[in-house]
Parts: sequence; structure tokens; C-alpha cells
Amino acid sequence: MHTSDLLRQVLLQGYSQESQAFRTKLIDNPDGGSLEGEIRATSVTVGNTPTPLPETPLKKRQVLLIYNNSGRTVYIGGAGVTVQSGTPLKRDKFFPQLDVSEDVIICAVADKGQNDLRIIEGS
Repeated sequence: MHTSDLLRQVLLQGYSQESQAFRTKLIDNPDGGSLEGEIRATSVTVGNTPTPLPETPLKKRQVLLIYNNSGRTVYIGGAGVTVQSGTPLKRDKFFPQLDVSEDVIICAVADKGQNDLRIIEGS
């Protein structure tokens, strides 16, 4: 199974004990290194106020992936993100990979409703 397929499986179908133990050494970083820690998948509900993705970041995080599992567009940005200022993430789409540490706060907001986002982090 390709790494991208395993990541999609983790995001879309939950994760088994096997995928939970999957080590991210298989994922190439743009800087030429590789991740050596763990992968953590979480689900976050986003409404009309900025919501951290996720609320508690993975320690030593190096990469963050976001999938919009809801039926609406959500908007990605910093702590003060609004629907007017955020980068749109349409339904059933992935946001481009973010190579960010646990200190970088990424948030999402929507114009209405309870919107399900799936988050995967690697360290």
C-alpha cells in the first residue's frame, strides 16, 4: 500500500492498530529528511468561530494534513481567520500539506453548521 493511500485510509475510515503504529519514515519531507515519530489522526468539528486544528497539537509535529469531510466549504488560516480572510477548503478536498511545528496554530471557520474536518499530524 502506498503511503498516500494509508494516509487517506487513516483520515477517511479511522485507523486500525496497524495503521496507528505506522511510522512516518516512509513520508518524504521537502527538506530531504524524513519523519521518525508517530502519526495521529483526529476529527474536529468547525462552526462559525475559529477552531484550532487540532485543539492540542502533536508534540514535535512536523507535518499537518487537513481533509474537509463535511458538505460545506470551510476556511483555513491563523487564530483570527474569518470566512472573508481564510483560504477556502471545499467539501471532500484535502488542504495542501503544511510543514509546521506544534507551535504554529492553524484554525478553521465556516459560515454556518457543524463541519467535520479530519486532521492527521506527523512527528
